[in-house]
Amino acid sequence: MGLSAKKFGLAVMIISAISLSFCGNNKTDVGSGANINNSGKDSLVITLFGYDNLSVLELTKEKHLVEFVKSPMGAFVIGIDSVYSGGGYGWLFSVNDSFVQVAADAYITKDSDIIAWHYRKF
Repeated sequence: MGLSAKKFGLAVMIISAISLSFCGNNKTDVGSGANINNSGKDSLVITLFGYDNLSVLELTKEKHLVEFVKSPMGAFVIGIDSVYSGGGYGWLFSVNDSFVQVAADAYITKDSDIIAWHYRKF
């Protein structure tokens, strides 16, 4: 997938928002992420069940139309099923109710994982 200037700018905005969302908040740290049960900001949630040795990106692409941008940090999802990041909203994923601070292609799932994509206002 080619990386246009507009998509690159959007990816930078999403990465910045993700980074800022994990700084200085009152959420409880759990493992490598933060507990999401008290957020209340989601406009849409897509839930998937893990499968051994598939990345979150691969798993999501099996069931949904996914658009993403590649960066040095990995692949960041900018659209799922024609719902795109923009206007202060973006896609984040959690695994077992904890946000994970890696790109969607970097997290390898297990059968026991529950993955949730959150379309949320930053």
